[in-house]
Amino acid sequence: MALVKVLLSLLLLQGIILKRVQSATCSKLGPCSCKNSNGGILDLSLLDSHDVSAPRFQGVVVSDNTNLEYDWNPCSSFSYQPDGSYNACKDVAVCQTTYNRQYHYDIGQHNKVSFENGDGDDVVIVYETDTDPSITRIILKCDHEKEADISGQAESPPFNYHMTLVSKHACFTSSSNSAAQSNGLSGGSTILIIFFSLVIVYVIGGVLFLKFYKKAEGTEIIPNKSLWKELPSLTKEGCLFVYGSICSRSPGYTEHK
Repeated sequence: MALVKVLLSLLLLQGIILKRVQSATCSKLGPCSCKNSNGGILDLSLLDSHDVSAPRFQGVVVSDNTNLEYDWNPCSSFSYQPDGSYNACKDVAVCQTTYNRQYHYDIGQHNKVSFENGDGDDVVIVYETDTDPSITRIILKCDHEKEADISGQAESPPFNYHMTLVSKHACFTSSSNSAAQSNGLSGGSTILIIFFSLVIVYVIGGVLFLKFYKKAEGTEIIPNKSLWKELPSLTKEGCLFVYGSICSRSPGYTEHK
């Protein structure tokens, strides 16, 4: 039972390390694209309509209010100026429509866009406006099997609007052909993954070998047990040696280069 707990703990540790390595802030490249610190690029340009009067996503229903809908174009601005509207959406990224699309409200512009980290690997694209405190947050969820599924959520708190996009275009990609960068990983991240993977393989392999081949029991299943037992004292002696070497220099000692 103890052996199983050790193996599960090691696998959990590796999962945590991989998760931390892959998580990175996304820096804005343009109105609908950003780049994380591992070199991965998120680009929504293939979802844009490039039509000044017809955004890519229209009539996104708000989950708890059948009278409200959202329209959104990821990269280029669009405008609505229907007759009798209370407030037209002009050159916007996101527009809220109400009452059978009679009324329109600007709730986000491309020149006021930023990117934030969401939960897990999600990225949140944030739009603001020039005229009021409206903020629209769209959660971008990567799914390599879906073109674009979008849903609207309730306004909460007031003037804060929410949508969720699940799409293959919300995944990080890279122009590099290397396996590491195609997964959004830097060279240093790859080295860390390889190092910890080798450590885990060494420990698990050693435990299994000693347990089932050598028939070891208890703490004897730990590979190179004597080395690990002495490691703290060896580390302490090394630190004391370095510290002693520095302190033993006379006050008037001058290093000549």
